[in-house]
Amino acid sequence: MSTIEIFTLCNTILTTVTLTVTYFNYHHLRKKDFQDKLFQIKLDAYRDLNAKCYDAYLTLNINSEPFNEIYNIETKEEWDKYFEKEFMGLYKVGFGLQESIYGYAYLLPTAVIEKYYDFSNFCLGFVTMSAHFDTGLIVDNTDRMWGYYAELLNLIRHDLKIEVIDKGLLKRVTNPLL
Repeated sequence: MSTIEIFTLCNTILTTVTLTVTYFNYHHLRKKDFQDKLFQIKLDAYRDLNAKCYDAYLTLNINSEPFNEIYNIETKEEWDKYFEKEFMGLYKVGFGLQESIYGYAYLLPTAVIEKYYDFSNFCLGFVTMSAHFDTGLIVDNTDRMWGYYAELLNLIRHDLKIEVIDKGLLKRVTNPLL
């Protein structure tokens, strides 16, 4: 073999290797971009649903209107009249949550969707249970609702792998050369 043939062969091999590396790099970046986009969509879905669940908790809290009137009402008959007049609109809170969940059900894991349904169903049940003139029951159910919300937040953190992201971010911030 002559030197020209050797250089041509080396050039062909290097060009093939370069094209192969470029193809795999392009394929990997395309996949990574799709994963980043999917993560952002999922993050936005969780942000929206989290805000709606927290608003539902604040709306249905014992210290919010119309629940806080239970402290001023003396008899069950007064409470029944007040409940019929004020509480029917609160069912929209639970139904609104369920509507929001349907919009994001294709994105989120089954465990998270089930916990959202549990939370929204508890919100609906909470309004129904509030028909009883029992401050202790309403306070206990408010605490249980917070428990559902906390479990939901833990599932979200687990699904998004927030701890892993936090560790990576901390490592990147503390060691800027990486």
